[in-house]
Amino acid sequence: MSPPPRVRRPGVWFWVALLLAPAAWAVPVIVLRPVATGEGMPALGAELAAALDRVLPNSPYEPLGGAPSADELATAFNCAEPDEDCLRRAARAAGASWALVARLTRAGAIIGATLERLPGDKRIRAFRVARRIDLGRAPLDDVLLGRLARILADDLLAEDARRPAAIVAAGTTRAVEIDGQPRVLDDLLLLAPGRYEVARPGGPPHATDLLPGELAVVDLPPLRLEGPSGRRIAAWTGLAVGVGSLVGAGIVGAELAGTQSDYDRAKSGNAVREYATRGDRQALTANVLLGVGAAALVVAGWLFWD
Repeated sequence: MSPPPRVRRPGVWFWVALLLAPAAWAVPVIVLRPVATGEGMPALGAELAAALDRVLPNSPYEPLGGAPSADELATAFNCAEPDEDCLRRAARAAGASWALVARLTRAGAIIGATLERLPGDKRIRAFRVARRIDLGRAPLDDVLLGRLARILADDLLAEDARRPAAIVAAGTTRAVEIDGQPRVLDDLLLLAPGRYEVARPGGPPHATDLLPGELAVVDLPPLRLEGPSGRRIAAWTGLAVGVGSLVGAGIVGAELAGTQSDYDRAKSGNAVREYATRGDRQALTANVLLGVGAAALVVAGWLFWD
């Protein structure tokens, strides 16, 4: 009986070819420097370019050469402006299948991002994503720039141009309550369009209106441990002064009664004058304390009541 045929194992060149196969399948693209106009947009464009450098090696696209600007390409190809036709021509001339273009503008708190993949072949339809970003009152700091750049890079390389509405946190905000339900904000939280009440746990809610495809930035103020207000402190102080003054008036009044008894029993003129002087002082002190106490209680009552 003949032995069964041996199964030939793949050689080393098989594994080398397998490892190099993804590179052969990669789609060549030219990546343009983002076109950025408006406050903070050049910084966002630079962050977006850096984010694309990081994600493209793990995507189906392989960038060719450096990252020229749209104006540089228009000049090189003698175009009146870097429009779609000019960028398609540039992609074909570079041997790329697509040109990746990002345009960023800002008006007030609203950032408009137009992200395009323009094919060199005119028969292929261009891919476009339009993203509206509402910064609200959030400062466009380094942390937020990095988050927005990562999101826009994913938008540019997405397969579906219809982007879901979402919110993103500014600063270090992570744990939040949305319509009373605890949620965690990492880079992106997808939500259906509508109005939401967003708050830190235990904090006051802030209304956020989310439009279709919009990216709303949530910047919640830090919680503050509120102590008693100045008005409340003044009310309690007035109450303490009033009660203390009335107690003091009562004590002085009791001493005045003793002085009056001593005055009535006095025999000599010197003793009578001494008790009379002491009684006058005690009577004046009791009246002052009584007036101060009554006034302090009235003021305290008004502060508590109003």
